[in-house]
Amino acid sequence: MKKIVIISTGGTIAMGKDESGLANIKKDTIIETFQFSNVPSSYLTLADLCQLRSCILGFQSKGYDVVVITHGTDTLEETAYFLDISLKTNIPIILTGAQRNPSLISSDGPLNLYDSILVASDDQAKEMGVVVVFSSEIVAAREATKFHRTRVDTFKSLEFGPTDSTPIHWLKYG
Repeated sequence: MKKIVIISTGGTIAMGKDESGLANIKKDTIIETFQFSNVPSSYLTLADLCQLRSCILGFQSKGYDVVVITHGTDTLEETAYFLDISLKTNIPIILTGAQRNPSLISSDGPLNLYDSILVASDDQAKEMGVVVVFSSEIVAAREATKFHRTRVDTFKSLEFGPTDSTPIHWLKYG
């Protein structure tokens, strides 16, 4: 049974009401949520990132298999990089967010969160380390770059491309 925690730090993806229902992704998956903060990502300090790191290690010590972090996009790539170089852990860490808020018809937050949980549920996730899941792509944390201010496919690895060229929706799960 996979045990996944979703840590919310704020940002566009955290706007509006949380519509749960994601627990049916995999019959043997437990999904819990934890609100770390609720601020724009540019407000997160180095001290906050160190606390987030400790929080992740705490969830690992409690037996969680994967950590999914929702994050504002302004500094998501910096947080992903920080966690990648500072965490010595064997559990996958997945960061995601949204470019469009929930009041818009085409909000990307729900799909990004859903894709992140699909990746987290896959057994191959443990080999990925820290990654950014955005617009149905998986990008290694050390390579993630936000290249556009409003496009929903903003996070790319400009030099290497996505970590996995397989569309997330083709992952085997359940």
